[in-house]
Parts: sequence; structure tokens; C-alpha cells
Amino acid sequence: MRVSEMILKGKAVTLREHSPEDLHAVHEWHGDRKVMVFLSWGAETLEESSLYLADCIRDRKKDPRDKYRLAIVGNETGRVMGSATLHWRGRGANGGDGRLGCFLARDYQGRGYAREATRLLMEFGIDTLGMHRLSATCLAGNEASERTLKSLGFVYEGTMRRHSCRDGVWIDRHFYSVLSHEWNPSEFS
Repeated sequence: MRVSEMILKGKAVTLREHSPEDLHAVHEWHGDRKVMVFLSWGAETLEESSLYLADCIRDRKKDPRDKYRLAIVGNETGRVMGSATLHWRGRGANGGDGRLGCFLARDYQGRGYAREATRLLMEFGIDTLGMHRLSATCLAGNEASERTLKSLGFVYEGTMRRHSCRDGVWIDRHFYSVLSHEWNPSEFS
């Protein structure tokens, strides 16, 4: 299946392809250490954010496409609030698996937007692309992400101890997954 231009619409957010016009919104959260504290990358300069955005745009031109890095846009405001990613790995006749994740600018956290964006990625990955399994990770201490994943039926699989280093401190990374037969969209709407 070739899916190049994406729009996934939910009640409060829409996931769409990133565009060059998103640069300043992207840099707003890439440069915010409080937003990026639980992520393994970030951008300190506008140029670094521009490179990230160029990668997002380039990903959608690959054939076959394996990465969907999408802007999270508020339906009421039309503002870019964050980014949601689905990376299709191990693609094959049995559907393969995907890794997903999302993050929001600080002003939009704690309002259910990440949960809805994650649910939209789950529907797309399992129902549209036919993925057998979806996984997600989060660093220890990221309780909001853990709550979101559990609320959508993800199961805790384990911890990679001292996996990621932040400001000279090693932090554990928690792993979660959901299998396609466990996914029931009406249960998690």
C-alpha cells in the first residue's frame, strides 16, 4: 500500500504531513528543554529544527514508505501543537510491527491530545497498514506517557536499565506493546 499524503482526523486533533511553514512551531518545542527532557534528541538552533523538518518531509517521499512523522494540529485553532510518529519496522506478509510516539508543546500537554494522536496512529497502523504489533517506549519518570499508553491497551513489557543519558544521569527506558488482536477502537475512543 502506498500512502504518501496523510490526514488522520480525530475529534480534537488532526494528524497531517509536516510542511515548511511548521518550522517555528517545531522549533518552539524542540528548543524547550522541559518538553524534550523525556526524548533522546532535540534542537537548540533553528537550523537543527529545519533539518528535522526536512527529514519529516523527505520521509514521505520514500517508496515503500516506512516512517510517518506527522504534525499534530488542533482542530479548533489550526495550530501545530506537536508531532506524532509511526515507524513501520519488519514489514512483510504478516504485517510487521511499528513503533509509535508523540510529543506536544508545553501549552498543550495534559489535555488528552497525545492520547487522541496515539489512538489515531494505532488505527492507522493496525487497521490501515495491517501491522501485527505496535510498540512504544518512554523514559522512567514520564508518568503521563505511561498513563496514556496503558489507557489505550498497551501492555508493559519490560525495562532497559540505564538506557538513556540526560545531563550526565542514566535513566531507565520502559517498553510497551499492543497486538492487533488486542486492539478494539470502539473500546478506546
